Amino acid sequence: MKKCSGLSTGRTEFLCSKIWQLISLIYDKQNDEADYINKAVSMINSEYMSNISVQSIADRIGLERTYFSDLFKKKIGISPKQFLLKTRMEQAAVFIRDYGYSVSVTALSVGYSDVYTFSKMFKQYFGISPSKY
Repeated sequence: MKKCSGLSTGRTEFLCSKIWQLISLIYDKQNDEADYINKAVSMINSEYMSNISVQSIADRIGLERTYFSDLFKKKIGISPKQFLLKTRMEQAAVFIRDYGYSVSVTALSVGYSDVYTFSKMFKQYFGISPSKY
């Protein structure tokens, strides 16, 4: 704006170009945010069976954990921790229901090394134990 006040001609064009630059920066920021979230969702969907955490996802996409969690919740509607749990539990249900996996095999298959913790999380999520499911 200061530079524009010193111009005798082309002021309107200069201001328009700066406004378009600003709009472009805002648009690029929104695209970057979507890219971060898409990468995170992809990581969760492909690595839910491993020892993945919100911190490790944030580290890998280059964001601070709290900022990442806030951004994820804003874009997806639930926290990354809830999304990871949802992904694991829904896949666990498929393993038990469709493939007849035992509780211990299912727990290991969806990223839980402790069957007790898995059973507790499954019961919280579905309202029944995995063995009754």
